[in-house]
Amino acid sequence: MTEERVTRSGASHLLAESAVYFCSLLSQDMLHDSLTEISRLSSDYFHLMPRADAEFTRLEPVDSAEKLAAERARVERTAQLDVAERMLLAAMWRKREINPMDYIYRF
Repeated sequence: MTEERVTRSGASHLLAESAVYFCSLLSQDMLHDSLTEISRLSSDYFHLMPRADAEFTRLEPVDSAEKLAAERARVERTAQLDVAERMLLAAMWRKREINPMDYIYRF
């Protein structure tokens, strides 16, 4: 009876170690997949929003909250510049109908 108990105890210990090892492999695979996806998405993002200061350097992936906040701020600034540019172009297009300053402040 004690031998059977020892065998069961050893088997359950071995089973627990195998489960921990399998979970670590699974989490390593999930981590690898997640990091690969972050790298791919960062590459796609920098393709759409290139950085002038990193023309010939390797870009680091956006993998932290600080980097994400900085890139969001950069996108926001770019969007604001885009709106301003469109307003100026529209004001210049309609300058014969309305004063450009009035056009900008009106709309």
